[in-house]
Amino acid sequence: MMSLLAVATAGLLAGCYSLPTREAAAWIDYAPPEPIAPGTPRGERNLRVFDCAWETVKTYYYDEAFHGVDWDAARARHRPAAEAARDDDALYAAIGSLLGELKDGHTRAQSPQVVEERRERRWVGLGLETAALKDSGGQVLVTNVSSWSPASHAGVRPGWILRTCNGQEAHGFLSARRFSDGEAVACVFLDQRSRTRTLDLVARVVHVPPVRERRLLNRGCIYLRFDEFKYADAAWLYRQLLVYGDVPSLIIDLRYNSGGDIFCLEAMAGLFIPGGKVLGTAAKSGMPPRSIASHRPRFTPYYEGRVAFIVSSATSSAAEIFANAMREYCRSPIVGQRTVGHVLNAYQGVLPDGGEITFSIRDFLTPDGRHLEGAGVEPDVKVVYRIEDLRAGRDIGVAAALAALRVLSAAPGS
Repeated sequence: MMSLLAVATAGLLAGCYSLPTREAAAWIDYAPPEPIAPGTPRGERNLRVFDCAWETVKTYYYDEAFHGVDWDAARARHRPAAEAARDDDALYAAIGSLLGELKDGHTRAQSPQVVEERRERRWVGLGLETAALKDSGGQVLVTNVSSWSPASHAGVRPGWILRTCNGQEAHGFLSARRFSDGEAVACVFLDQRSRTRTLDLVARVVHVPPVRERRLLNRGCIYLRFDEFKYADAAWLYRQLLVYGDVPSLIIDLRYNSGGDIFCLEAMAGLFIPGGKVLGTAAKSGMPPRSIASHRPRFTPYYEGRVAFIVSSATSSAAEIFANAMREYCRSPIVGQRTVGHVLNAYQGVLPDGGEITFSIRDFLTPDGRHLEGAGVEPDVKVVYRIEDLRAGRDIGVAAALAALRVLSAAPGS
């Protein structure tokens, strides 16, 4: 048996449950810093960026105790490495070490180059989507290979197992790595016949389009997958319900969904949940709580059929809140694996060099007062993935969701 612990794309970055800057006044009074003047010496420039990141967390972080971290002492520990950094990679590694002390998946910083790559959906990578195998010594399963990528050209196929990269265990190497264009990576795979394949892959720029997928599973069920909660995703989901709103049941696949904007979450929830229903509460000590609620503008479609969700240990943030609320209000079954548990309300601010810092500004409580942060959403039906199923193209997550919908339809009052 095999359990999918996490999903990582070689070169991709996770999203978050964030607030667009134009809506900031309703949540925090954030003042962007002055940009760094051209020609500023490297050491001075580094300290401007580092100190801004530290001060931003000091000023706006939701937990005044900083999760038990002495924030002044943390600054002293990491500031020398930031000052000595010779490039942005080293600088943001130092900032990442500082922010990492909070152990908060929503609080992180990204360099100007990474910000640009994220906005254009292009990354330097190998073109592999992988899932870590439980108790496998760091081996990962290749779940997808991007078209026209280095991995595709080398003949790598979904279902292969990646054992090592440059002699290191694969999961740790990929999760901590930022590739450079032209960087060679010696990869050792086991193919579908368990034969060892040693391939030298060269990292290149890989363009990854947004994932929005619709499939007719049978005459009574539509499968929908989207991987973010952005405005384009909300518009796409709106269009699907306009066309297929009379289908008796839906399966919404959130296994790879990393979250997105709070306002999109509210609007997308309003397509299924009556307007004004509380999805949760954003809370911060000393400040009045803020309700996060479903929002349903006039003339938008409203789906009243049965809905099942598929989640995984990569389902994060707004996706977790959405699935939890749908189970609460619509009796929607959830199948898969426990979700990440990253649901703090986050804000994205600019840094003096054009980079970005994301930081948590409020805790999140479910309507019944539970903390999902660190706990995640437990599925109603746990799915254990087997390598032989994935290699054969059998999606047992979808099969489990279909079974859950059959049980729901047979229940009294359905």
